[in-house]
Amino acid sequence: MTMECHDTKWTGHRGQRRTRALLESAYYWPQIRDEVEAYVRTCLVCQQDKVEQRQPRGLLEPLPIAERPWDSVTMDFIIGLPKSEDSGSIIVVVDRFSKYATFIAAPTDCTAEKTARLFLKHIVKYRGLPKFIISDRDQRFIGKFWTELFKLMGVRRTNKSPFELATGQQPITPHTLTIGYTGRSPAVFKFAKGWHEQADIARSYLDKAAKKMKKLANKKQRHTEYNVGDMVLVKLLPQQFKSLRPVHKGLVRRYEGPFPYMGRSARYPIELSYHKG
Repeated sequence: MTMECHDTKWTGHRGQRRTRALLESAYYWPQIRDEVEAYVRTCLVCQQDKVEQRQPRGLLEPLPIAERPWDSVTMDFIIGLPKSEDSGSIIVVVDRFSKYATFIAAPTDCTAEKTARLFLKHIVKYRGLPKFIISDRDQRFIGKFWTELFKLMGVRRTNKSPFELATGQQPITPHTLTIGYTGRSPAVFKFAKGWHEQADIARSYLDKAAKKMKKLANKKQRHTEYNVGDMVLVKLLPQQFKSLRPVHKGLVRRYEGPFPYMGRSARYPIELSYHKG
């Protein structure tokens, strides 16, 4: 009876209070309140669609501070813009050290290969090649991006050590490594020292700001410990709605799952087991 008053199309998963009111209009038993509450609380459809009223789960973990400018960048896409001169999206690249942002016009459907060409033209050409690129795109997209970028730069993998005889290379001598080919310049040393001192000061302020942000953000978060095998729901971001189902975001459920919790790793804070279908 609880299922008929809650799950059917004419009732529409109306929550604990309305489901109990509908039941009590025709039926009654001593534990009706507790049973309705337990049934609605374990309803998968309600869990996927409900609006979270409590503090969100998960503590903030800031990214490590970059060592120098353009050593680590974030890359994201702004889509859904009016088309102008064959461009319908913008690639936003932000240096995590200096917070300097670069905006690159891109096609509406920008592939990994096209993104690599634009990145080489507008970023690598002027700033050099970063060590880390942080993006919310799929890892396969990032893999294709790096492959195409190295291809455009003429980098070819040989799977050989630089000290093997087949490569014809040898280590730099200790004297050359320490002194260099042209000797040391006091002016260059002074300039480099000043730059490194300023970079260290900036890095300390960035670290201080990250710790302060983490402290303030975690006041509004809930820390939850999961055990391996626990079934969890994954909250969807607004931009993920359309990619999953081509309907209005108000009709798309807010959570996907449930998925079994697999534990933690060095690369990902949380690992879930996902099987398509």
